[in-house]
Amino acid sequence: MSSPERNGFSLLRVFLGLLVALAIGVAAIMMTVVFGGLSTHYRLLGLEAGEKSIVLKYLGFAMGGLLVAIQAAASHMRAKAMEVVAGEHARSNRQSEAGLRQERLKSAIEHLGNSAESVRLGAAFELYHLAQDLEELRQTVLDILCSDVRGTTAHDVYQENHPSKPAEEVASLLSLLFMRGQAVFAGLQLDLRASWLNGADLRKARLSGANLH
Repeated sequence: MSSPERNGFSLLRVFLGLLVALAIGVAAIMMTVVFGGLSTHYRLLGLEAGEKSIVLKYLGFAMGGLLVAIQAAASHMRAKAMEVVAGEHARSNRQSEAGLRQERLKSAIEHLGNSAESVRLGAAFELYHLAQDLEELRQTVLDILCSDVRGTTAHDVYQENHPSKPAEEVASLLSLLFMRGQAVFAGLQLDLRASWLNGADLRKARLSGANLH
């Protein structure tokens, strides 16, 4: 039985209990009316007319107890219903947030291959912000950004055009990886093997654990 089904079954049991308590309360009220209005019933039970108030008093106690029980059952049922609704709402929010994160990640990865440099940089920063928000995505984002640097700088054309200074796009990516992202990517493995980084300004960069072979 799934969790919603178990919750529904529990609510059903509470509701049935409430109905039973309500039925008992109605019966008690009817008995009170009958005993209060017909003195014949007192004689049939062997009670004197003077004992009428005592009987009514105890019936009143019983009714009061039943009303308290009904109120408690109703409060419990409302609380359980609210708990179920809150749980479903939280689960729906988690699913929605997870779907949104996956969509952001997918969109950023796709835009890394765009022909426009501004779009590619925007995608890189979107990945960086995802890593800021979600620790479980940090290594994935780091691997993607490192792969982008390796892929961009590995071509002979790039190396011929940038013999002593990296392109602005690569410099921005390196800044994300080594400077701006120091706290975000701390302790993670950076793989920049075979990257062409000649002339890159890596002052104050955190290179511990980076593979720059």
